[in-house]
Amino acid sequence: MASDIENIYLLKIWSLGKIYAIIYIQEHFAYESSKGKNRMYLTVKQQVKHLSKEDYLTIKELCHTAKNLANEAIYNVRQYYFTEGEFLKYEKNYVLLKNSPNYKALNSNMAQQILKEVDGSFKAFFGLLKLAKQGKYAFKDCKLPHYLPKDGYTTLVIGFVRLNGNKLILPFSNSFRKTHKIIEITIPPVLLDKKVKEIRIIPKANARFFEIQYIYEAECVQRNLNTDNALALDLGINNLVTAVSSNGKSFIIDGRRLKSINQWFNKENTRLQSIKDKQHFGKKTTSRQKAIARDRNNKVNDYMNKAARKVIDYCINNDIGTLVVGYNETFQCSSHMGKQNNQNILEMAKFLSDNGTDMWIRHVLVPGLTDDPEGLKRTREFIDSLKTVKRVEVLPYHTLGKFKWEKLGIAYPLEGVRTPTEEEVKTAEELLGIVK
Repeated sequence: MASDIENIYLLKIWSLGKIYAIIYIQEHFAYESSKGKNRMYLTVKQQVKHLSKEDYLTIKELCHTAKNLANEAIYNVRQYYFTEGEFLKYEKNYVLLKNSPNYKALNSNMAQQILKEVDGSFKAFFGLLKLAKQGKYAFKDCKLPHYLPKDGYTTLVIGFVRLNGNKLILPFSNSFRKTHKIIEITIPPVLLDKKVKEIRIIPKANARFFEIQYIYEAECVQRNLNTDNALALDLGINNLVTAVSSNGKSFIIDGRRLKSINQWFNKENTRLQSIKDKQHFGKKTTSRQKAIARDRNNKVNDYMNKAARKVIDYCINNDIGTLVVGYNETFQCSSHMGKQNNQNILEMAKFLSDNGTDMWIRHVLVPGLTDDPEGLKRTREFIDSLKTVKRVEVLPYHTLGKFKWEKLGIAYPLEGVRTPTEEEVKTAEELLGIVK
């Protein structure tokens, strides 16, 4: 039986004109009493290359079959809800589908994982429905999970992992094995001495290529970092990260490389779009456009991951226990700060989530700036997509620091902005899904 042990680091930050999201470097791990060790789960991503045409078509067929099974499961739950007004649980759905041709075509573990993912989606829907009945959420925003596209694909999840040395042997059902050749995929060398707990094969660009995510178990080393030491990050464009620590030291991570990658992509994509228009190709994206988009995304993701890694390593090496990341008004990519700047913040949060770093997210509520209901809903959707958010809080804006600006002879940028009422704070908490 695992019990959670958490050391949460707190730090009060005075903001001068900017609004901050505070992400705490939180030591969080599960204690396994049977082994006496602390464990956490990390992810390694791999884009599958050098597949034969036969292997590629086999994986593509499996992803399409998984999509068909997911749609069957969605259909059962939706129809049961329409007729009975209740939730069809996983166990009953399994009984209905275990003899389905799509279920039998997949390995049983893969098929069960798909049913569990559909079950999780509907549990989220019924959870929102419950909040709506309590007046804490809008009924119009409670939407049933939709069917996947008829000609689409979905993720294959392998929950029971067996590796043969450095090879992943894709599990087939008995019937599928009779008509298809076994597929072997070489796993990343970094995983050779790791205990892989789950594997996800994700079709990208409409199954044009596949990404494999390996979730492996690793020992969690508890670092007793000094919570009085903080590192503040300001994210930008030319300077991707400008970091200043509480002891006065600073460093900058260059962002011009990212600009260059994106500018080249936009220029090349415009050229290809012009050719496509002359050929009357229609709205469909060409293979070449998909290829350069994939190349751009790979380079950007690699750069962002390395930048985030540098920040975390700096905190560890300099005994810094609190990380403060500045952000604009909301997590919306459409705010006037610029799409790239906000996207950098999203990527940082996603990196922390993917690498098992627990977060607290605090939303500073400023009337007229950060209280837009649609913006708060989009912020909640983003927070819900993160796996390691342990707490979300609303911080009401106040004017306690206004005298500092007056003493410095600097115009206060939020002059005339009032503090939010208790009712406004409560509404924001409900929109962000904060339950007290």
